[in-house]
Amino acid sequence: MDNKYIDRIDEIDTKLFALLKVGKYEHLRQLQEGKLRFRHLEYYKKIEGEKEPFHDDHEGLISIMQADSVQLMISVPGKPPHTISASTGLVGQVTINVKKTASVLCLFAVHLENWPEREFTEDEKKIYEAQLQLTDAVKEFGDSVWVITKSDVFLDRVRAACDKSKLPLRGGLVKYVERSKFHGFIPDHLIGYVKLSTFSKQREYRFLLDCAEPLPDPFVLDVGSLEDASIITPVDDFRMQIGLQE
Repeated sequence: MDNKYIDRIDEIDTKLFALLKVGKYEHLRQLQEGKLRFRHLEYYKKIEGEKEPFHDDHEGLISIMQADSVQLMISVPGKPPHTISASTGLVGQVTINVKKTASVLCLFAVHLENWPEREFTEDEKKIYEAQLQLTDAVKEFGDSVWVITKSDVFLDRVRAACDKSKLPLRGGLVKYVERSKFHGFIPDHLIGYVKLSTFSKQREYRFLLDCAEPLPDPFVLDVGSLEDASIITPVDDFRMQIGLQE
């Protein structure tokens, strides 16, 4: 393969500050009450209207093949196979996504890649703080934000609820790839955790339940009240700040 393309997906080296979700107040109250709503990956493909911020035709992405590095063979009984390639007019990319019935809970992750383990200046602090704020893409989801203020309490209750119901829980940051630069297959353990870079402003962290039998859609995981571990605030009032090291 031409090395002008990326064929691997690296783990994200970052410092995770907080998890939150933007939405309508009444929906976020359900989360604060401990009713965590999971949806099938397929839901995000089928949701009506491509203008919806969570609509993604390529949810469950398993492969991106660049036109100049792949050949498609069409076989017809009794006739020679027909090859489609860049030389015969294939352009752009061939994307493949799978119908995966895993259920996901999508959150916004406040984090910075390559966080510097050093002291930094007041000017640098302003730059980093700007990167910690909610993006305009996320503000489209609603007028309020649910912020998990005690992540250890939140995670303990989510794990306990999953253990009680024997649900296989996984969690991690979503990785974003550029459609025109990636060429290859998505590793099985990352299916559901890789999206096209057009969604990168959503900075997702996902909890994923991949059961042998599909869960109902939607599936509500009751973890108990989270009022002691989270807050809800108007989205326009939300602002992350960081303190300078002494």
